[in-house]
Amino acid sequence: MERTTPYASSAPMRDVSSRTSKVAIVTGASSGIGLEAVKRLAAHGYRVVANARRLTSALTVSETPEVKLVDGDISHPETARQVVATAVKAFGRIDLLLNNAGVFIPKPFSDYTAQDLSHAIGTNLLGFFYVSQLAVAQMRMQQSGHVVAVTTSLVSQPVACLPASLANLTKGGLESVTRALAIEFAKDGIRFNAIAPGVVNTPMHRPQAHDFLKQLSPMKRLAEVGEVADLLLYLDSAAFLNGEVVHLDGGAHAGKWENEDILACTPSSACIRLRCLSKQMAISRSREACRAPALRRPCLTSDNGHYGAHGLALLHEIRTWGVVREGCCSKKGRFSLNQYC
Repeated sequence: MERTTPYASSAPMRDVSSRTSKVAIVTGASSGIGLEAVKRLAAHGYRVVANARRLTSALTVSETPEVKLVDGDISHPETARQVVATAVKAFGRIDLLLNNAGVFIPKPFSDYTAQDLSHAIGTNLLGFFYVSQLAVAQMRMQQSGHVVAVTTSLVSQPVACLPASLANLTKGGLESVTRALAIEFAKDGIRFNAIAPGVVNTPMHRPQAHDFLKQLSPMKRLAEVGEVADLLLYLDSAAFLNGEVVHLDGGAHAGKWENEDILACTPSSACIRLRCLSKQMAISRSREACRAPALRRPCLTSDNGHYGAHGLALLHEIRTWGVVREGCCSKKGRFSLNQYC
């Protein structure tokens, strides 16, 4: 059942009793924000099509009559077509698209490779473009729908100790196009919004890096995936909210603040020791004065060329504390660290 209200122009507003029949697509659904979004949407009565590269083998979410799984890289047009076709075939419509799939590659700008650029553009931009284009075509036939992109608060508030200009380049584009598409499709009853979280407590960030990452918010903590899912549900329920980028970062985007914990660190106060234990990286600080050769710039690389946010946090700590007593390498882990470069 659909009804119109005095504040709804061409966009029909669905009756509250019919919300259980809403259909959502979630990309990047195998872990973290995407996985929590699938669980929360399903718990609120949505029928969901979940997508990730290896979603089925991840075994983090099970297929049911109300939840369909689609494996594949969402940056490929054929995967996007399969995701949208599955939603329409199984459930008959698309009410919400959460563009959550993304990559975050923090590096100094001059260190980025052509592979890094291609990977970021592929997942962050093409992964938004193809599936959104197809979903919007279906939403136009319905004269209703909602597209939400997940970006990052670094777009509006870059952090000196966390250089990630590829995130600004690609996620910044998503924030801009969110506003543009909100204007373009408002007449069709289709809304576009974005969620810009700070650092979120997901498997992407190793626990060893949490203490540093918490300092990137004035509230000194990480966002939780449940908070992102709560915001998504609110955005979807707020029928007059359109063209917004909502920050979920404890106020980090609002301005500058003094970080006493980081300012208090000096090279002479402590040393860092790094060791790789299989896939885990253990960090221990020695409260002894450091006596070491003049520090040269540490190298932090990975097999696939990506630092990961927790990797860059380690790089920051190395620079802050002054020396590296032990090199770190792991063929199975994400990072390899050379003592000096």
